[in-house]
Amino acid sequence: MKTVKEKPILVGADFAGYPLKEAVVEHLIKKGWTVTDIGVK
Repeated sequence: MKTVKEKPILVGADFAGYPLKEAVVEHLIKKGWTVTDIGVK
């Protein structure tokens, strides 16, 4: 089966979404995704 995990993901959030963003980034990394976290903007 083909996957899209070879494609990078860019994530960011405002201050209210920071806790959820951290959980999502951790999950994606564990699943093998390449994640670029631009932090809180």
